[in-house]
Amino acid sequence: TDFAFSFPASSEQTYLRWLKASMDGRILLDLLILPIDPATPDRHSLIWLAADGRVQATLPTTFSDYGSMVMPLAATGELPRVVYSPESFGPLSAQDLPDGRILIAGGFTRVAGTPWPHVVRLLASGEVDGSYLPAVPPLARIDTARTLADGRAVVFGRASINGVLQPLACRLLPNGTLDAEFRIPVAASSGRLLPDGSFVTPTQRFDPDGRLDLNYAPWPSP
Repeated sequence: TDFAFSFPASSEQTYLRWLKASMDGRILLDLLILPIDPATPDRHSLIWLAADGRVQATLPTTFSDYGSMVMPLAATGELPRVVYSPESFGPLSAQDLPDGRILIAGGFTRVAGTPWPHVVRLLASGEVDGSYLPAVPPLARIDTARTLADGRAVVFGRASINGVLQPLACRLLPNGTLDAEFRIPVAASSGRLLPDGSFVTPTQRFDPDGRLDLNYAPWPSP
């Protein structure tokens, strides 16, 4: 135990989620505060911790309106809305970009009070980069968004499409619009992204545009 690491306590109920660590020892956390007053809305904020656990900075952008999925009932065909609890959504992934920007992905649908679908790019100041408009389904939970060297991003998660919950994988251009050249089988959407933009599953490898690599033959398990 590192007793020099001391995160400040709070009288409010809070949840913390680790998002990323920087090379200088800082840690970026998602902080969810559940206020004592039920009339006050829940909110997610991003905070930087110094290497010793002190709060170094709280970014000005907040996240709210947690995602929901629509799934049909087998018996009636109705479409009930299933709303997930605040602590299970909010920001789920963070990745550094050039010039201090950060790409955030998660289950939120509102950022800084403005409707925003699940992926947002923050400026070095922590404010929303309004030039980045991600083309992801509105009823979704984005578990991770990984950037490529050319500024594009590969997004993995789940989405409710026509009332059916299914895996989601897509690639976004540097401005957030959908990359139509990217094709990937639904079953491969849980793959691990490699530095060159290709990705692998336990049994298959796909090139950066989502095409199956027929030359890939993983060694069989004993």
